[in-house]
Amino acid sequence: MKKVLDPSIEIARFAHEFSDALVRQDEAAVRRKLSAEFTYTTASGQVLDRDGFLERFVRAPGLRWERQRMERVTVNPIGNYLVLTCRMHNAAWVDGKRLAARLSATYLYARTGSGWQCVAGHSRSLPATGAAVDAESLD
Repeated sequence: MKKVLDPSIEIARFAHEFSDALVRQDEAAVRRKLSAEFTYTTASGQVLDRDGFLERFVRAPGLRWERQRMERVTVNPIGNYLVLTCRMHNAAWVDGKRLAARLSATYLYARTGSGWQCVAGHSRSLPATGAAVDAESLD
């Protein structure tokens, strides 16, 4: 008999796998985890569909992810959906310049015929801590 995972644990694992795929710039893996109707609002307020998200965060020329680390992950069920909130610590190289951000993020997941998919996301910048990004622990 197949063991059924708690959906909260399953979604937390799913979100970490998504981040890993994003850092590897594995477009096929990222695409599979996003629904065709996916909508994402960036910290600057730009609204992207799935193709726009892939273009900006996976295929963009000169982009190389260093990391995307999640912490303070919480998952709450709402009807047939799960809502994940977390803090993100991102670092990437864009055209040879290192950029880093601390974000608060919310994602909405739905179970589809092919498993869980992310249907919406939103992030906002967190205030600077005063500490250098390079001093952050990556563990």
